[in-house]
Amino acid sequence: MKVQDLVGTYSIIGSNQDDLQNAYKGELHLSLDHNNRILAKWIINKTQEQFGSGFF
Repeated sequence: MKVQDLVGTYSIIGSNQDDLQNAYKGELHLSLDHNNRILAKWIINKTQEQFGSGFF
C-alpha cells in the first residue's frame, strides 16, 4: 500500500468513550500535501469540523 492509496472520502460512525449512548456519523476526507503528508478533515454530524495531519 502507498500513501496515495489512502486519499479519498470515508463514512465514519463512532462514539465518545465517555458517552457510548450517543453515536455520531460523519465523513473523513483524506488528502496529501506537497510533501505527501496526510491532511485529514472530519465532519461530524454535518456541523462539527476537526482537522489533523500525519504521515504514512
